Amino acid sequence: MNPCPGGSLLILCFLSVASVFLRECQVVKDAVTSYINNGEVKLAAERVSPPHSNERPTGLRLVMIGDSITRYQYLSLAYFLRHGQWFDPKEKPHLVNQLDFMRRAPEGQGWLHFFNETNQLLSPMETCDCFRQRWTSRKEVDASVMENRYFHDPHHNNTLAYIQAFGNSISKLHGRISPEDAFRDMGSKEFQHVNTSWQWSFQDWGEALEHYVAPMNATHVMMNAGLWPHKFHKHAKARDSIIKALKRTELKGIWRTNTYLKSHELIPSSRTADKAMVGLFGGDVLDVSWTRQLKTGAYWDDKHFREPVYRVMNEQLLQMIGHEFPADYERQHVMDLQDLD
Repeated sequence: MNPCPGGSLLILCFLSVASVFLRECQVVKDAVTSYINNGEVKLAAERVSPPHSNERPTGLRLVMIGDSITRYQYLSLAYFLRHGQWFDPKEKPHLVNQLDFMRRAPEGQGWLHFFNETNQLLSPMETCDCFRQRWTSRKEVDASVMENRYFHDPHHNNTLAYIQAFGNSISKLHGRISPEDAFRDMGSKEFQHVNTSWQWSFQDWGEALEHYVAPMNATHVMMNAGLWPHKFHKHAKARDSIIKALKRTELKGIWRTNTYLKSHELIPSSRTADKAMVGLFGGDVLDVSWTRQLKTGAYWDDKHFREPVYRVMNEQLLQMIGHEFPADYERQHVMDLQDLD
């Protein structure tokens, strides 16, 4: 039967059908919008709301500073923010295991492949200011390694950054993207895998907080001493600089305690640093001492974890920041990690 009768109702019927058509076109436009970036046409994934999108926070302004443990914590959280669900531990390559990616890479291109593939998993919402080559001594670390990652989801209004830190003794925090440009032109390849001069560097973490992290419009910063040489356990000046910078910038600082090794031990300097920092940060401490209980199956080497270990850390972290998961959200419990064999 013809949905539009003849006579005087014809024009009204036509307008009604046209209105429905235009609304449907807008839905398609919002879901498939694309934009041109650096000469490439990319899917505007921020227009698409993946499953479980209501579980993600909105308005997140978080920076993470630390070594490879913190890198993997970042990747775990960024994946959740990007896809609306946590990484499936059964998937290969395993998101938080660089060796899974490196085994698939051409000879001598392991790190390049890891950077590219993890960046693609977060595309088009991440820029990876990443470069890494072999070094023969710790003095060459700064000239040989750079890995800072910047994630921006405009749809959920979230920004997340990872700043690589090899302690604060042998290496500086350094990079090539200014704080003003940190979340612009996401997915740019301009800074990937090319060894060029730094735009910024800070030996003192307090200075980095004041002059780099705060100008990124961050509200929270999570830090960790890590497994590399640092002065947090010996020098009160290094610790005080951080606390003073947090007060001057009004950044909310969170200190993450060090994770336990596969041997169920802590590096002595890390234990001392955590003890000193916990006293300064008070209740703003992400305590991951539960990693001491983990079995060997939770690790893929002597120090790094498999998922969902980082998920547990991030659920703790998001709760500290103030994110409330939906009532029907199922959290990953520490006790469940005992089954990782």
